[in-house]
Parts: sequence; structure tokens; C-alpha cells
Amino acid sequence: MPTVADRLTAIIAALPAGSAVTLPADAVRMWLAEEPASASPEMSIAAAAPPADWRERLWTVPDAVRLGVPELAEALDRSPDWIYRAVNPKRAKQQGREPLPCRKLDGVLVFEAGAVRRWVQASESLVNPEPTTTRLCVMGRGR
Repeated sequence: MPTVADRLTAIIAALPAGSAVTLPADAVRMWLAEEPASASPEMSIAAAAPPADWRERLWTVPDAVRLGVPELAEALDRSPDWIYRAVNPKRAKQQGREPLPCRKLDGVLVFEAGAVRRWVQASESLVNPEPTTTRLCVMGRGR
């Protein structure tokens, strides 16, 4: 019986360079369930790893992914109240920035990941810039 790695290798081998692949989750789950118990430790560690939290996922998901207030609060490490204040144009003006871009769907705030990323980058201020030159420190031998 072919392993998951064998199946994925066969799929990828038939594609031209730069191609993307979307697989049905049910098929992958079935392949993993059929995987022999002697699967490589790397596969079992990867399968057991918890999903990334929104603080990490905000920067990796496609621009069109929508988040609710709880997900965005987790992603920005802020409270939901802070999110509601950040979308308020008057409060944003007092803070010297644009309001956090959002939409409403049935009266509930919805945020697009790409717009949030752009807003964060435009709203943050650089406190300590990266050094432009590298300093080399050579330690001499004690005599």
C-alpha cells in the first residue's frame, strides 16, 4: 500500500514547475488513516502539532480571509474592546491614525486579513531601527 508521501510524490511529479495543488481534506484524512503505524516520526509530529494561532496566521493567510472581532483581537494581542475603539473614526483621529478598516455583515464587524495587515504596517511607528552597519567585535586571547 502506498504511503501518503508516495501519493503526494506521484501527484507532484505530474505537475509543471510552479504549479499549485489543492487536495480534498477528506482524501488526505483517509490517506493518513491508512498510513501504516511505522510512519516516520516527522509525519506524526507534524500531524500532532497544534494549529497556529491567529497571531501567526494573520500574516500568512490570503488577503481575502475574513476575521471576526475575537480572531482579530487574538491576532493583534489586544482586547475586543480595543478592536471596537480602533474602528471608531473619532478615536482613531485622536490617536493620529486611520480607523481600522472593517465591514459589517448582518450588523457584525468583519475584517479582511490583507486590509488589517496594511493598516498595522501603516499605523505602527518605528522605535529602534535596524543598524545600517555591522559592528565586528573581536575578542583577543587573555594573556
